[in-house]
Amino acid sequence: MNSLAEYSSPLIYESEYGGYTDDFDVFCSTVTKGEALDIACGTGRNT
Repeated sequence: MNSLAEYSSPLIYESEYGGYTDDFDVFCSTVTKGEALDIACGTGRNT
């Protein structure tokens, strides 16, 4: 498997990083209530 293969398959990415939540506090502390734009990049785990 090449070094970028994990990013070409959502199933592989989620199996490796789906349980990682250490960065949620950073995202949640910077977002205020209101509207958000999801530009459909990645698996959507932060939205």
